[in-house]
Amino acid sequence: MHSMVEAKAPRLMVFIIIDQFSAHYIPKLNPFLTGGLKFLSEEGISYVNAFYDQSMPATAPGHALLSTGTYASFHGVINNLWYDVEGKKVRCDSDDRPQSAVFAPDGSLYCNGKSSKNLLADTFADQCMMHSYPHAHNEVWALSLKSRASIMLAGKLGKPLWLDSKTGSFTSSKAYFEKLPSWVIEFNKEKNLAEKTEVTWKPFFDCSSPAYAFKEIDNYRYSSLEKSLVGKTLPIEPKDYKSIFSKTPESNQLLLDLGLSCINTHYTGKETDRLIVYLSLSTLDKTSHTFGPQSKDVIDLLYHIDHQLKEFMTQVYAKVPKEEVLFVLTADHGAPPIPEILNNQGFSLARRLNYPTIIEHINLLIENKCGIKGIVQHFKEPQLYLNQSILSSLTEAMQQTIYALIKNYIQSLPGVRRTWTFEELRRETFEAYDLDRYMQRQLYKGRSGQIFYAISPYVMLDANTTGTSHSSEFAYDTQVPLIFYQKGTCMKKRVTKNVYIPQVVVSLATMYNVPRPSAAAAEVLPELPV
Repeated sequence: MHSMVEAKAPRLMVFIIIDQFSAHYIPKLNPFLTGGLKFLSEEGISYVNAFYDQSMPATAPGHALLSTGTYASFHGVINNLWYDVEGKKVRCDSDDRPQSAVFAPDGSLYCNGKSSKNLLADTFADQCMMHSYPHAHNEVWALSLKSRASIMLAGKLGKPLWLDSKTGSFTSSKAYFEKLPSWVIEFNKEKNLAEKTEVTWKPFFDCSSPAYAFKEIDNYRYSSLEKSLVGKTLPIEPKDYKSIFSKTPESNQLLLDLGLSCINTHYTGKETDRLIVYLSLSTLDKTSHTFGPQSKDVIDLLYHIDHQLKEFMTQVYAKVPKEEVLFVLTADHGAPPIPEILNNQGFSLARRLNYPTIIEHINLLIENKCGIKGIVQHFKEPQLYLNQSILSSLTEAMQQTIYALIKNYIQSLPGVRRTWTFEELRRETFEAYDLDRYMQRQLYKGRSGQIFYAISPYVMLDANTTGTSHSSEFAYDTQVPLIFYQKGTCMKKRVTKNVYIPQVVVSLATMYNVPRPSAAAAEVLPELPV
C-alpha cells in the first residue's frame, strides 16, 4: 500500500549513484557518520533490501539497468566491454562515427567517439526529453568521471559529461552537443586540473580514532598498490588522471562541484520546469578495486563522501527550496572482500582463480584432443568467447565435442558449480529463488560468449592476483543502498521488503508523469508516494 501523502514531481531531482557502494557500508560505518549518508539513511525512505536482479554487476550494465528498467537481454549492454563475432573488442560506449566524436579541451575533436549507440533500449532521460514541452520543460544531465556511467544514464537524449582522463577536463561528444557548453568550458578553466601537480589525502578522522578500528583495515598485502594513499601528498601524473587522482576524495569533490555548477546554471525555479541531475561518483570503485573494500582507503573515502554530500546538499538547498528537491541515493553494484584476506580470517570457501591460466590450459586441452589451436579467444566474466571462424569451419559433432571438453574442464575447477553453452543457458528453466536465472537476463546474441559458468560464493575468476572485483549474482555484489528523500514527501521510513532496481525507473516515471521506458515492466516501489 502506498502512502496517502499527495505527491508532485519535484522541480529538481539529484540522483546520486556511488559506484561499488555495497549495502553493508552504511550500517558498518553508521556510528561514525555525521553527514549526508547519515542524514539520507535516517531521514529518507530507505529500502534496506534492494537488489540488482542480474548476474553481471558492473558499471555499464548497472547504470543501464538503472536507467532503462530492464536487463541486458533487452538493452544489449552485457558488460563494460564485450567481443563481437570476429573477436574484436567492443567498448559499451564506443562509437567512432564522425557524428559522435569527443571534444578536446580546445573545442577541436578527437578521432575517437562515444555515444549510447550500443544501448538498445530507451532510458528515463529519453522519456523525460521526449515529453518536454514549452509549458512543461524537462532537462536531464548525467555527470561522472566515467564516460560509460554518464552515457548509460543519459541514453540518446539526455546530456552526459565525463572526465577526459588525459587532460583533466570534463567533456562530451558530438552525439549530444554541437559544441561543449560554455558553462562546462568555464568550469574546466576555473578548476584547471591540468596545472595541478599534487593532491593531499588528509584522513577524515585522527588515525587513532575508533572509526578505523576494523579488522584487516591495514592489510595491504593483497592490494594492487602495497601502501595506503591516506595521509599522503601524492603526485598527479600528467595525462593519466585515472592513476592516482581518481582514487582520492578530491576527485569526488570535483564531480560534486560540477553537479552544483550544473544546477546553478540550469535550474530555473519555474513552477512547470523539471531539472534532473545524475551524479555517478566513480572514486569508490577505483579505490576499492585497488585496495579492497575493507581497506583504510575505502573506509576513509566513505567518511569523506559522507561529509561532501552534506556540504553539497546544503549548497543545493541554498539554491532550491527543500520541498522542491528529491535526492535519490543508490549504487550500481557492490563488491566482495579480497579472497586472500577472507582465507586469512579462516573463511576457507573464498578463492581466486586466474583466468589467463585457465584459457591457456583449455586451449592446450583442445589442441591435444582435437588438433585445433587457439579455440578460446577471450574471457569476460561469466563467459568465454570462442574463435567463431574456427567453429564455423567444423562439423556440428566436432563443435559439440569441443563444447563438452571446455565445459567439463571449467566445471572441474574448485568453486565452479555449473556450466552451459549459450543455447543451453537460454533454454534453461530455473526455480524462483535460483540466482542462476539472473544469468539468462544477461544474454544477447552476437555480444555474449559461447560458454557460461556459475561460481560458488566468494569465488573470483580474475586476471589480477591482487585487489577485488565484482562479477556474480550473490548479495555482496548485487545488494545496494536505495534511499529517496524529499522534505515533506519522502521521509522517515525503513522498508524491509525485497525490492529490485528495475522498480526505480518505473517509480520515477510515475512520479514525473512521463511514460516509463519502453522495456521497463516492474512495479512501483512500495511506500513511495507517487
